[in-house]
This record gives sequence, C-alpha cells and structure tokens, in this order.
Amino acid sequence: MDAGRSRPIRFGVAVVLAFGLALLSSSCFVPTGCDTVLGISYHPVDTTIRVGESFHPVMNLTSCGGTKNLSPVLRYSADDTTVVQVDAIGGKITGRASGQTTAYVSADQYGIKAPVAVTVR
Repeated sequence: MDAGRSRPIRFGVAVVLAFGLALLSSSCFVPTGCDTVLGISYHPVDTTIRVGESFHPVMNLTSCGGTKNLSPVLRYSADDTTVVQVDAIGGKITGRASGQTTAYVSADQYGIKAPVAVTVR
C-alpha cells in the first residue's frame, strides 16, 4: 500500500457560519475565547492497494486553533463497491477487484465529506 498524502483543510468563520445549522444542531461546543476555525486533516488522500489488501482512512478535526480535538461520528463509503468493500462504521476499506474508485470519510454533523482516490491492482 502507498503511504498516501495528508491533506489539511482549514475552514474560516464564513464557512463555519455557512454550516450554522449543522454546527448548532450538533454537540459541537467551542469554548469561550476560542476562534471558530475548524481544522481538518485526513489521510491518505490517495492510495494503491492489491485485491484482498485493506487500509483505514483517518480524519482528525480540531477547534480552538488546534488545541481542542473534536470527536465526530465518522462514516465511510465508496462510489464503486465492486472495486472496494467498505465497512461503513469501522472504516476498513478492502480491495475487491482491479480498478479505480473514490472512497469517502464523512463527518456529517460538520458537513464534511473527504475524498480518497483508491486504485486496486
């Protein structure tokens, strides 16, 4: 399996406000004195695996300038489940057949869906 790359994403106040209802309806609490920037990093961004091989994408979310780790419920999916098998809750993604697809790590309460390009050989 390729190590892949990490992709940090920063959302500013305007984007966070655009997620207003999602943030208000979630249990997200930004303590007094914190900024409203949501920090997001996930990896891999892309990976190549063999049929039968597995990997587990990772997503980290933070607030308060990276000092407060958030613990969202993560969900996992893929565009083509003939190429990969996905454990929607546990996150294990296993190659089923040669091909390419996009897998996703989602934190629905924050409106985030991060893509992972997957090639199975």
